[in-house]
Amino acid sequence: MHPSDILLVVEATCVLRAIHYGLRWLRYPVLLRFLQKSAGVAVRRQAQSDAVDPEDRVLWAIGWVWRKGICVPSCLEEALGVQWMLRRRHIESQVRIGVVKTDEGTLLGHAWAERDGRIVSVDPVSPARYTVLTPQIIGE
Repeated sequence: MHPSDILLVVEATCVLRAIHYGLRWLRYPVLLRFLQKSAGVAVRRQAQSDAVDPEDRVLWAIGWVWRKGICVPSCLEEALGVQWMLRRRHIESQVRIGVVKTDEGTLLGHAWAERDGRIVSVDPVSPARYTVLTPQIIGE
C-alpha cells in the first residue's frame, strides 16, 4: 500500500472512531460543532494527478476500513465521516437523514451524504424511498 493510502486509511479510521464514540458520549449538537470546527483544518494538497478524485479516495478509504472490519460504521457514522473528510479537502457535501414507514408500521431511518444532489456513500441504499427529515446537518 502506498504511504498516502496508509495515511488516508488512518484518517478514515480515526474519524469514524471519533464519530462512533462522539455519538455515544456527546450531545449531538456538540459533536456536530466539533466536527465542523475540526474539519476546517485542511489537509495539505498532495502532488497527485488531476485524474484522482478526492471523493473517490475518501470513499475508498472508508470502504477499506469497513471491509477489513477495522470499523463498521452505521449509516450516520459513515455519512458524517464522508462529510468530514470531504470538507477537509475543501469539498462541500450535506448529510441527509430520512425515514420510511414499513408495511408493518415500523419506522426505519437512514442517513447518507450528498454532494450536488448525488449520493456519496460506500454502500448507497437508495434514499428515494425515505422522507428527508433534515435538509442539512453540518455546514449550514
